[in-house]
Amino acid sequence: MLKKERSSPRLVAGLLQLFILGLAGFTAFALVVRADNVLPQRRVQRDAQHLAQQEADTGLPAPRSTWLLSRLALLPNLWRQKTLVGVVIENHQTARPFQQGLSQALLVQEYFVEGMITRFVALYDVNNLPDTIGPIRSLRPYFLDAALPYTALIIHAGGSPEALERAAANTKIEAVNALRYDGSLFYRDEEAPAPHDLFTTAEGVEDILSGAVLRSVAWPPYSTGGAFGGEPATTIAVDFRSAVHDVTYTYGAWSRTYTRMNGNTKTPATPSNVIVLTMPILGIGEHGRLELGAVGTGDMLLFRSGLAYQGTYRKAAEDAPFEFFDTEGNPLMLAAGQTWITVVEDISRVSWE
Repeated sequence: MLKKERSSPRLVAGLLQLFILGLAGFTAFALVVRADNVLPQRRVQRDAQHLAQQEADTGLPAPRSTWLLSRLALLPNLWRQKTLVGVVIENHQTARPFQQGLSQALLVQEYFVEGMITRFVALYDVNNLPDTIGPIRSLRPYFLDAALPYTALIIHAGGSPEALERAAANTKIEAVNALRYDGSLFYRDEEAPAPHDLFTTAEGVEDILSGAVLRSVAWPPYSTGGAFGGEPATTIAVDFRSAVHDVTYTYGAWSRTYTRMNGNTKTPATPSNVIVLTMPILGIGEHGRLELGAVGTGDMLLFRSGLAYQGTYRKAAEDAPFEFFDTEGNPLMLAAGQTWITVVEDISRVSWE
């Protein structure tokens, strides 16, 4: 009995030491992973620029030694932070067979352009860029509304006068016109029909990012978790009033994702969430260019896990993300994985079974 009493403190002390060593090892591992994977060289360069600017503004040396301590306090949030870049991708029927890079987008937003053809704003994690992205196409004003909540940089190829003017005046986002770098950071695919033949590579995007001022956002920007309630919906149809443009989604129970068919072309993406939003067309301008009411509220449908949910959405400002609510005003829970948002002018365009 006496021997057991003497060994007990040693056991407790040993366990305490193991706990402390484990905690220290986890902290060191977390910082190394963060530094290697989420703080690439371009972010280190940006931090250096920030420190230099701070010294220039104050005339005092920047407190570099506090960098690590300031981030230790934020460690639980670091795992949710991502730095994103937006790319405008064409969806004309002749461009669809050549689409590349959509499968790795975290979020794809699909909007009408002139002729009621759709175009995508795809958002990528800068640390997980596709080898090839495209075809890259021109900017519209509401594409800026789509990108602003999530990124400080969007890549496009030309744009409407209104979009280019608004982009030039907006200090919250940099719009990089690929036409200025045609033949260097961007290239033409000879097999794709013009003007749907402009592409870039991961290396090309990284070159652009190296000189850009980026920002990180909490990702995902919505709650994710299990599916509760809803009604069965394994097949979804979005009516674009043309067999060439109509979209169908088929849910795969094994993968828990949706296969997307656009006309007769299979889209190279498998979203876990399919969201349809109603957004008013406020006017049609020169060359049939649309004016969309991107800021505001409207009806929405969420499809996830083979289920359908009806509700409403809200976008409070141009740089505010979409918020999704059920019919009782509670936040909707999305599935983990890629989210695909399609904007229509009337929710009656969507059916499911």
